[in-house]
Amino acid sequence: MNLFQLFKSLLSSSESQHIYNCWHIRCPNGMLYYAIDYIKIDSIKKFVICRKKNISHIFLQELSNCNYNLIQLSSISYLFFSLFLILISHISSFKTFTPSCHPLPFLARNTIIVHDSFPFTELSIISLLRKLILYLSLFLSDCSLGFINKTDSYKFATSLKNISFLGKHHIVFLPNIFPEFDVSLFSKNSEFCPLKIGLCGSNSSKKNFTKFVESLLSHNVPVDKIKFVVYGFETSYIRSVIRDSPYQFLIFDSTLHSFESFASNINVLACVSFAEGFCRPVAALSQSQIPVLLLNTPTLVEFYSSSSSSVFFNSIDEISLNINLRIQSLVT
Repeated sequence: MNLFQLFKSLLSSSESQHIYNCWHIRCPNGMLYYAIDYIKIDSIKKFVICRKKNISHIFLQELSNCNYNLIQLSSISYLFFSLFLILISHISSFKTFTPSCHPLPFLARNTIIVHDSFPFTELSIISLLRKLILYLSLFLSDCSLGFINKTDSYKFATSLKNISFLGKHHIVFLPNIFPEFDVSLFSKNSEFCPLKIGLCGSNSSKKNFTKFVESLLSHNVPVDKIKFVVYGFETSYIRSVIRDSPYQFLIFDSTLHSFESFASNINVLACVSFAEGFCRPVAALSQSQIPVLLLNTPTLVEFYSSSSSSVFFNSIDEISLNINLRIQSLVT
């Protein structure tokens, strides 16, 4: 489908229609699969907007049994799309769902999702610019703010609620849908030397992989006794982590390999991020017998405190000590 057909449908059809604006999602991540989960359960006629490159093949793969229209746009095409969408939103009745924190000014009936506050609160110039752009966009919009957890996401959405000269933003709870996996497919890896530690994601410094490596080294965890298996894809961030680490890393490309095959190649999963909004891999493994080592953050406790496979720690150093104990128990 092209833009002309999209706008014709939005203007001429009397039936309910939803637009999923995923254009700002640049790579396969939690926001992408969050959107896919909601698209799957949406029975309304729907249009999915994404970039021409990077993630369009993920939609085609994950939504093969779903009735939807995929529209891939370049940067220039997206600019024209946004302007026209804003104009016709005031004479048509469609609703726009943006699974990221990117409100379009003056767009009617738009819902954006606040996953976590980290991109706007980390100490950097880029974070400050993001926050300023977000505040300006919200000031010029009247969108609803969806939050995915009742801790960090809710607090940040609440802090943004009144930033609008068009009226107060409504906030609504739109949680992640827990992924359904056949845990019998997670064939437990029986090879424990080296201990294979699964890591989630590869595209953000909030993952704290560098701090984890430094902590392991400070606690004298033998270099030849562990191997990191990263479920993600190659990025500048993960390349820098690997370059500066004496430990072995294997990137399990999430665009090429299933999560089941990743889970079958690890002995334990470690989540050392202080800023997770949900963490889909942890949600999947919380249903299995694979140990999941988590930081004791309010969000992770909210979702996974009742999971028998989850073990909580107060610091990255405590997780490193646990890793060392696991290695020692294997040696003895």
